[in-house]
Amino acid sequence: LGIGIKGKVRSPVSEWISWINHQQADVISIDIPSGLNADTGHLGHDAVKANITVTMGYEKTGMQFHPGKDQCGEIITADIGFPELEKPLSGIHWNHYDEENAREFLVPPQKDSHKYSQGKVLVIAGSKGMTGAAILTGVSALKCGAGLVKCCVPESLNPIFESTFIEGISVPCTDNDSGVLGLNNYEEIEKEIDWCDSVIIGPGLGSNKDTHDLVRRVLDSCSKPVIVDADALASLKNNIDMNSLSEQSILTPHLGEFGKMGDQSI
Repeated sequence: LGIGIKGKVRSPVSEWISWINHQQADVISIDIPSGLNADTGHLGHDAVKANITVTMGYEKTGMQFHPGKDQCGEIITADIGFPELEKPLSGIHWNHYDEENAREFLVPPQKDSHKYSQGKVLVIAGSKGMTGAAILTGVSALKCGAGLVKCCVPESLNPIFESTFIEGISVPCTDNDSGVLGLNNYEEIEKEIDWCDSVIIGPGLGSNKDTHDLVRRVLDSCSKPVIVDADALASLKNNIDMNSLSEQSILTPHLGEFGKMGDQSI
C-alpha cells in the first residue's frame, strides 16, 4: 500500500501486515510503510513496522508524527528528480531539522566571548511543589549556551532556588506566601523582560486562574522571542490569538496539552 491510503486496512492485506510484523527478519519499506497515512501519521488499524524506509523524493509529513514516525525506522530519502516547484505546488510547507542542522545553529562560542555576549534568558516558572520544573528549565538554558539566566519565582520559594540554582539568578516576586505567581507580579516581571533577549514561560507555574491571567498579559505584551511551555499553554485554552504572539514564539505542547488548548480530544 502506498501514500494514498486514508482509512482502515482491510483483509487480506491486514493479515499480510500482521504476518510481516511477526517475522524476525529486517523489514525495508519502499516509499512508506504499508498502512501508514502519509499526511497525518495515523495507522490504518495496523501498519508495517519497518527497520528502514526508503522514501521517494521527499519525506512525508506522516513520517514525522507519532505513531507513524515509530513505524518507519531509519528513513532514507531517494532523489528521483522531483522539480523544486513540487513543494509550493503541494500546498504543504514544513521544515525538518536534524542533528546536522542543529550543528549549524549551535556554533561554539568565540574565544573572546563573555556572558553578556552569549544571550540573556528570562525564565518565568515554578510554584509550590513544582520548583524543580523551574530549576531544570534554567539549567537547560545555561547548558544550551545562554550567558545569563534569570528565573522569576514566587518569593516564598526563593530559598530553594538560591541554594539549588547556583549558576543562575533568581528574581523573587511578591507572593504573600501563596507559592504562585499572579497578575500582580506583572510589573516586577516586565522589568526583567526589558532586560532579557528571550523568555521561557510555563514550566511548573500551576493552574491558578490569576497565574493564567499573568501568562496572557505577558504573551500579549512581549515582543521578544518566547517559548510557551507546560502550564502556560493551558492559559491559551479557548483564547488562542496567534496574531498577538511574538513572531518568534515557540509553542511546545505534547498531544494532551495540544488537545486542551483547542478543547479537543486527541
